[in-house]
Amino acid sequence: MNWITSQSQLLPALQTPGDRVGYGSYVIIRIHENCYRIDIPAEEGTILGGMGVSFYLLCGSEKAMVIDQGNNYIHGMKMDKINPRPGAEENFISMLEALAEGRELMAATTHCHPDHIGMYEPLFKRGIPIWVGEGEPFFFFKINLPTTPEEEVAKLVRYIDFESTLFDLGGVTVKPFRVRGHSDGGTIFVDLTDGLLFSGDCIGSGLGQSLRDEASIRVFAQDVAAFVEYIKTAFTPYRRYNLKVNVGHAYQMAMNGLPLAYDSPAIMDCDWLDWRFVQDCHLLAQGILRGDYADYRTGLQYLGANTDAWGDLCVFKYGTATLALKKEDAEAVGGKPIPAV
Repeated sequence: MNWITSQSQLLPALQTPGDRVGYGSYVIIRIHENCYRIDIPAEEGTILGGMGVSFYLLCGSEKAMVIDQGNNYIHGMKMDKINPRPGAEENFISMLEALAEGRELMAATTHCHPDHIGMYEPLFKRGIPIWVGEGEPFFFFKINLPTTPEEEVAKLVRYIDFESTLFDLGGVTVKPFRVRGHSDGGTIFVDLTDGLLFSGDCIGSGLGQSLRDEASIRVFAQDVAAFVEYIKTAFTPYRRYNLKVNVGHAYQMAMNGLPLAYDSPAIMDCDWLDWRFVQDCHLLAQGILRGDYADYRTGLQYLGANTDAWGDLCVFKYGTATLALKKEDAEAVGGKPIPAV
């Protein structure tokens, strides 16, 4: 992979899907004729989002939607041990402007954790609103815009009406879906035109996710079930089997649902996930609610607790999906004791 320094070199280096190039803090991959994945490689000494995060630019004929914005390199992010980087704003904006090719920029986020809205400030300064699921904490915007009056920030935050909101980018239609659990306003975006799904961390971040309490697993199971039902109804079998699921931490896709593999070599050749992953997340959540972890014959595996990747949470796996939550919460919703490993 080549690293380039000039904005004018970006598009010539990204002519066909699969092309990738390094530019400043980012690695850009053309994943579709009208879409780019932008990866932030892991940075030594950092944690959480500093271990690698991904966001996307989806283009129609008229508009280009930035879905998430990655880590904050303008001010840094103390909680992730991320330091500011010189020229961060210019690097971010010059990249988006080159890829958007004159299209109007718009912004959305799957959720408001700092590694997913960290670079919103340059878009805010240009008057670009950000679309977000209702329930996401407003204070995360204030963290990233520390010197801006709260009332000014509020003017550019748009809350999604999940019953009616559709985004028309010009020949590309994007529909948002509520998938809570990882956050209170978690939102996934589906390009209904080309079958691209942008999940952030809402339906797994690439291998799975952690849920913080009993209520989270219940609402996660409910929302994922509703989304799966929509896809089964609205998409023909051929279309849903060709869904390309683009996640919030692309490096995790190589782990095949194994949260213990952070320091291991990649075990899969995988540039996107698919309909199977969405179904696995759904079946895993429903299985926990039924207490299927108590019977290995169901296919739902209990992998144990006190792992390096998930702290002291209990980790469950079904197919390519993993989910982690406290022992007492899993037993409360499943109604059965977790077996010894």
